[in-house]
Amino acid sequence: MKVAIVRGSNLNPYEMQSYEPLVGEYELTGFCSYKNNYEINTIRFPIKKTHITEEFYERLPWPARLLGYGALLPYGMNYYMFGLEKQLECMDILHAAETYNGYSYQAARVRNAEKKKLVLTVWENIPFRSVRCFKGFWGNEKIVEYVRNSTDIFIAVTDRARRALQIEGVSDDRIRVIPAGIDTERFRPGVPDKHILEKLKVSDGE
Repeated sequence: MKVAIVRGSNLNPYEMQSYEPLVGEYELTGFCSYKNNYEINTIRFPIKKTHITEEFYERLPWPARLLGYGALLPYGMNYYMFGLEKQLECMDILHAAETYNGYSYQAARVRNAEKKKLVLTVWENIPFRSVRCFKGFWGNEKIVEYVRNSTDIFIAVTDRARRALQIEGVSDDRIRVIPAGIDTERFRPGVPDKHILEKLKVSDGE
């Protein structure tokens, strides 16, 4: 089964290490922009890159850059990845992030047109945040609603994110709360430092 993990310019090895154990059982492919915010050399599955709207308006001087961003965001063009839809057509599961990102809207359109499954990771814990920020922009409200209604399963990273989705009208049967994982082989108690124990007057084993 082919799984697309779409993250715009925010694909990163920290989140992706939770998905890497699935390699072998599933055919994972990450999708990010050429101008990515993180180093991705250590990710252990194939990555495909596309150009993204932010690459273009970031070349503009201020305040033109701010105006460009303000023009794109309300209409679902923030983090819009050029040519993404075509590349997602051969995938079985589409996994994007947040209801207001342009690439989530693109994934939702492919999901509906090609009868795919869409999973959305959600960190946002303020209900209707993107809609309130751009209240009155018809496009933004409709895009968020479209993505919300097209998503098969939401992965809420916190219980507050789950609650925000519920307030926005998402039924509980479409939400799974899965916190960010911790590598317990790396993050675990080490050997106590005897000098620190003595300084703090802590007995061995306490």
